[in-house]
Amino acid sequence: MPFAEDLTAFLDDDDFATAAVFSRGGATVNVIFDARYQDPLGIESATPRAVGREADFAGIVPGDTLTLNSIAYSIRGHEPDGTGMIVIRLREPS
Repeated sequence: MPFAEDLTAFLDDDDFATAAVFSRGGATVNVIFDARYQDPLGIESATPRAVGREADFAGIVPGDTLTLNSIAYSIRGHEPDGTGMIVIRLREPS
């Protein structure tokens, strides 16, 4: 059961969050985005992901898109964490 607490404070775009457009309904949502990166030795991180409020992603399925900074990422999968938040695994466009 999700917390009764208002989770929007954790996703304030004045702090850590970024506005994104979720393809299902075209809603603008705030997420915390972790981009894939490559360190100086050429070692890459895990794939990109976003964390948001589960309620903002009703009906989410693989293949939906999440557009951040004009880049449309394909949604590979998602994992609700039981607190009302959801981790969304993304695939960069090819």
